[in-house]
Amino acid sequence: MQTISEPSKSVTPSESTAAKTQILLATLRARFPVLAEFKSLKIKIHLDIRAALEGEGIANIRIARALAWHVGDSWYLQSLAKGGARYNLAGEVDGEVTEAQRTHAAKQLKERRKRKKPKSPQSQTSPEPSAPPVDTTPPDPVPTARPVLKLKPKAGTVTTATVTRKEAKP
Repeated sequence: MQTISEPSKSVTPSESTAAKTQILLATLRARFPVLAEFKSLKIKIHLDIRAALEGEGIANIRIARALAWHVGDSWYLQSLAKGGARYNLAGEVDGEVTEAQRTHAAKQLKERRKRKKPKSPQSQTSPEPSAPPVDTTPPDPVPTARPVLKLKPKAGTVTTATVTRKEAKP
């Protein structure tokens, strides 16, 4: 049985969960070619992955996060939107993508593309945008004094703060 050995890059406790998830996902894609090819996965594939990784000390939540990233990837959504067969970890056909699932994936891709594309000037409904209003108010005057913070210790542990302004030298 092949075990997952994560890349030699050490993950420190200060690294984000996202970095750890990316490393695990890269490892899973290396071990299971069906993930690397972004083929539509069978329903409940997470159970097969957990069984394959049993005894390797990888928490279920980490597997779930990695799979969530994988199925949220645009490449995977494109594969799902095409429809067709679903595959198990061995790359064998195990089910079909339903029309509802295909439509949902296509809708997600369309929304994603809308968010990424800035609107072109030709697609605006108004022929010419109006000029922004001109601000005629004068700018705030520059302060002539700077604040000075003085701390005065009193009896006990309470400290009070007094802020005074000194006039700037001309």
